[in-house]
Amino acid sequence: MPSLDYDDLLGLTFHLTKELDELLKMYRLACFNLFAYNRDDHAKNFSFLLDNNHKWKLSPAYDLTFSYGPSGEHSTTYLGEGKNPSERQLLDLAKKHSIKNAQKIIDEVKIAVKCFANYAKEFDISKHLLI
Repeated sequence: MPSLDYDDLLGLTFHLTKELDELLKMYRLACFNLFAYNRDDHAKNFSFLLDNNHKWKLSPAYDLTFSYGPSGEHSTTYLGEGKNPSERQLLDLAKKHSIKNAQKIIDEVKIAVKCFANYAKEFDISKHLLI
């Protein structure tokens, strides 16, 4: 059962960091989790770090893996949609959080996910580790 929404995460990210770049990182992560089918996107997989200048930053992403998730649903919903979120929710999130060039970001993430096997081959990651 979902317990969080990317709408909340985007709002929290900007409220905490006050940085557009950090907001865009969270948006890209939301896109990645959708297109890479990472439905195990629960609250413990999002965190922030306080740097030496006492500024909050989104932590590097972790626990990124293909997952059907509980009951085939994202643990973090996209504007309330957990079972079948789509680009529509991503675009609506972008609009709500004043993210410009959302379609460009979506397209870039889709290409990166689509090309992952090529990247893995380039870095000599064996196939058995990818399954």
